[in-house]
Amino acid sequence: MNIIKIYKNPTKQILEEYSKFKLGDPEIIKKYEIILKKLIIKLIGKEKWVMYTVSKAPINKYYKKGPIIITENISKELGIPIIYGELNFKYNKGSFYDYNTKRKVIVPIIKNINKIINKKVFFIDDSFVTGTSLNINSQLLKGKVKEMLFLIILDLSKSKISEKEANTYFFKKNGIKGLKNIVKKEGFIPTTQFIRTFEELSELEKNELLSGINNKKINVIKKAIRLYIK
Repeated sequence: MNIIKIYKNPTKQILEEYSKFKLGDPEIIKKYEIILKKLIIKLIGKEKWVMYTVSKAPINKYYKKGPIIITENISKELGIPIIYGELNFKYNKGSFYDYNTKRKVIVPIIKNINKIINKKVFFIDDSFVTGTSLNINSQLLKGKVKEMLFLIILDLSKSKISEKEANTYFFKKNGIKGLKNIVKKEGFIPTTQFIRTFEELSELEKNELLSGINNKKINVIKKAIRLYIK
């Protein structure tokens, strides 16, 4: 299992940027996409590669993890096919991080796994903590692919910062106002972290966040939440 980590030292600046990425900030997503695309172009050579990504089922257009947005954009720009792995688990806002270890050992379901056989595979993920989810995916594809390369945005394995702290850093510092600024940006797509943050809000805070947001975007957000929490 080959791993390349982009950020190995979670400074305050990196944590703020990373947590904005987790919430779906289009500008940070684009920044990370450019960094990863340049790296992939250097690595790709003449080999046939496939991009592999994993998310909670169902895979859909309404909510996406940040790494999926990046993966889909790079796939489109470089013409590299994508294979999706789907995780079947039910979201519970009260125990999501308590359930983290169990959630990370769920084996993804790859419906068209034949398309990945004997290929070299890129897997973009947001963070590395214990390596559990990477090991699961590595074992799943072992013997099926030529090579698997994990591209990780933030390494937390040697840090005292937890995954939850990294994910929530920006919101805890900037609150509803900061979150609203992200939602209002052109190209915003509800991420799984945005949905989890939204679901922790009071009704008053939810109304404050959505006030002044156009109806089309609000409908997408509501659809994304229904799909994610069902």
